[in-house]
Amino acid sequence: MKIIGHKKQWEFLKKQFLVSRVPHALLFSGEESLGKKRVAFEFLKLLNCENTDLSKRPCQVCQSCKAMEKRIHPDFFFIKPENGTIGIPKIRRLSESLTLKSYFQWKTGILDQAHSMTREAQNCLLKTLEEPSGKTCLILISEHSFLLFPTILSRVQEVKFFPVKRRMILNYLINLSVEEKKAQEIAEFSFGRPGQAIEFALNPKKFKDDKLRIEDFLLLFERDLAFRFHHAETLSSTPKDLGKILNLWSGYLRQVLISDVNKRDFKKVKKIKRILEQVAQVQFLMSTRNINKRLALENLFLNI
Repeated sequence: MKIIGHKKQWEFLKKQFLVSRVPHALLFSGEESLGKKRVAFEFLKLLNCENTDLSKRPCQVCQSCKAMEKRIHPDFFFIKPENGTIGIPKIRRLSESLTLKSYFQWKTGILDQAHSMTREAQNCLLKTLEEPSGKTCLILISEHSFLLFPTILSRVQEVKFFPVKRRMILNYLINLSVEEKKAQEIAEFSFGRPGQAIEFALNPKKFKDDKLRIEDFLLLFERDLAFRFHHAETLSSTPKDLGKILNLWSGYLRQVLISDVNKRDFKKVKKIKRILEQVAQVQFLMSTRNINKRLALENLFLNI
């Protein structure tokens, strides 16, 4: 699958491969749905691709590339959170898999939402990072890398990801045969997140629902406290969706912030920045502890 944007990041990774300086552990950091996981898959494909022309890796057609795309590669291990966390058992299995003899060349792994590791799991991972064996490459992916131990951060090569230009997302959607007007609307509303844009294109209902969520959010600025507190109660009753809703608000606020900076509307910039910081604080508290979600939202809505 094509990588949308992130040209500098990809060129850096490919150069590390071509000069035989592939780090044994990488950290891909940045907002949700930017394409960090896609770049990780493509880079690990590149490492074990069977094409002898290194400049044409990953070829996407060899046995190794096809197995990676299907996530059935014998030299690849994928970990993601279960019930919000990643515990020691998964990290131990990952560590063991990275020490086994490879079928191709490299033993590889992706640790998705790495910040979800428990303290015990992070301590367990440290041993693997301190004593890498042979040709191994582990990629940690995180939207909240500050939650990782400093000792882990010091042992990984960080690659930062940023929102992608709207034009790149638009062109990709049009190439997917999305009708141009709809593609423009999706590109505008995905806030620089290719993964979000693709999800919207494949799931029109989600696109419609998320647009309504932004409209509901904007309505809060015009309504009284009673309405806001009722909305906080409604949102807190659906905790599974709350994290995604907060990400949606953050994306929208960042887009508004950039627009107003360009217009030099500094008074509005200051207000939007303050609200964005408060949304980020709620996201942080939700990801680190079991907080009273209704109370956190009420506090946020008091200040908008």
